[in-house]
Amino acid sequence: MNTKNIPALVMLLAGFVTCIVLLLRGVSNIEFLLTLLLVLVIFYVVGVIIRIIIDRNLGAVKKLDEDEDDLAQEPVGEREDISLESDEEESEDADEELDLFEDGSFDDEEF
Repeated sequence: MNTKNIPALVMLLAGFVTCIVLLLRGVSNIEFLLTLLLVLVIFYVVGVIIRIIIDRNLGAVKKLDEDEDDLAQEPVGEREDISLESDEEESEDADEELDLFEDGSFDDEEF
């Protein structure tokens, strides 16, 4: 999505509303121009902040979509299943911790 025009659109919309309100109130020209300038600057900054927020959120969504597409295109046999590897390592560690006699009985002295 093209977000580079968001600050300008927010600024111009705020400027238009300000012009209408100030014309209806009948303020002097100097007050009109100063108020309009202040509103345009403030709402330009607000528009830039909005654009940054939208760009970050769209970037995160695009990254998630790309990751899902990569997983969907990868064959099942080639995927790494980390949970299975960690389970095997845990079971090996557990076997090392148990002291078994040669006949298969447990060493009761450690308990």
